[in-house]
Amino acid sequence: MLIPVFKIAQDTEVLWLTIQAPYANVKDAEVEWEGHSVIFCSKPYFLRLNLPREVGSSDAGHAEYNCGEGKFVITIPKKNKGEYFPNLNMVTELLKPSIHGLVSSCFHLEGSASSTSMGHLMQSGNINIGEKALNFGYGFAWRRYGVIEKLAFEIDKLIDLAKPEEVPIEERTLDCSIFDHEHFNAEHYLADLYEPDELLTASLSFKPSTSLQGLSDADRGHLKELSRRRAPKLKSEEEYEVALSLIDILYSYLYDIRTTSGEHSVESGWNIVKLSATLTFFVKWKNAREAVVSATRRSLCYPLYRCWSLSYLILKDLKQLLSSGRTAMLHCLTDVRAILSTSGDYRYLLNELFIDDYCIWIQSVSESVLDSLKEEVAAIEISKADVGLGLEDWEIAAEKERIDSDDEP
Repeated sequence: MLIPVFKIAQDTEVLWLTIQAPYANVKDAEVEWEGHSVIFCSKPYFLRLNLPREVGSSDAGHAEYNCGEGKFVITIPKKNKGEYFPNLNMVTELLKPSIHGLVSSCFHLEGSASSTSMGHLMQSGNINIGEKALNFGYGFAWRRYGVIEKLAFEIDKLIDLAKPEEVPIEERTLDCSIFDHEHFNAEHYLADLYEPDELLTASLSFKPSTSLQGLSDADRGHLKELSRRRAPKLKSEEEYEVALSLIDILYSYLYDIRTTSGEHSVESGWNIVKLSATLTFFVKWKNAREAVVSATRRSLCYPLYRCWSLSYLILKDLKQLLSSGRTAMLHCLTDVRAILSTSGDYRYLLNELFIDDYCIWIQSVSESVLDSLKEEVAAIEISKADVGLGLEDWEIAAEKERIDSDDEP
């Protein structure tokens, strides 16, 4: 059975559950709800939702099917009128098996009902953490070990950190900084400063779309694929560390958004991985400022456009994104997942190691964790001196050279 793409809207009295089911057998369609649970079945589709609040009697609901669009729209009354149902965009959370029983009678669509017994596969979110993973781990919450080592020959260009199984977590941040300094190209930086091309100029004036704040049908399709995956349970200090890595992952995504005018390109996967020290160097940040400085520095060392004004604008974009809330961040992470899954060079492995779990984690992490992250990043201001690349010295030297050349007869 297939899980269909769905979305839920609400007013003060009802929910509207829209289900995309173009291949449904409408005559055998069945929907029922009670308490926190809603079940929809119309072969080859099956959907079971666990809602955050209780719904009312099925006698008051109704359903419609649009043949042209292959879409069911089911109106479900709320048990308590005026009650707000939070997080209805958190697709994977809604698909988690309910702890509440469902024993109501069915409200039938056109045709007779057929009973279908459906089970849910439960998957433990706990991962046994060995001593090696504690010291040399990577992936979401640094709980994976041995994956890269087994695939080293095939994926030698996937990440910048050589032999991660041999580099302690605590050393990676410094190693990443040294690596960045070694790869900084002053000529490239100065060329973008003094001779920006049209695309760089367009990137500086680009306004990110408000569509970043909502989930698309494509997002929902990706998220339903994660319905049986469980992220590991984390302690409070681990939640904070995991949240900090959102900074450079989202920063790298926003760099790509700006430099492609929101359209992405064949280089998008490379951009996202290369600019994110979390994804390419498996670092663990101590605070938000450390993550911001690293993301900014890498944006001046590796991608096509290496411009301080652009990097600074992306930090502003990041602050705006974090203030837009959970759904906006989920959209971006889901889009990252889609990009990495199709961009080649084994980047889909980073979905398995990081992004899939981030897509699940962001849907249920405490609001206080996201608020703290937003406030910490909002307070950060950085200067050229902070990235440690000697930008101002290079600019002074370039200006002096230009003046000297102008003075020549």
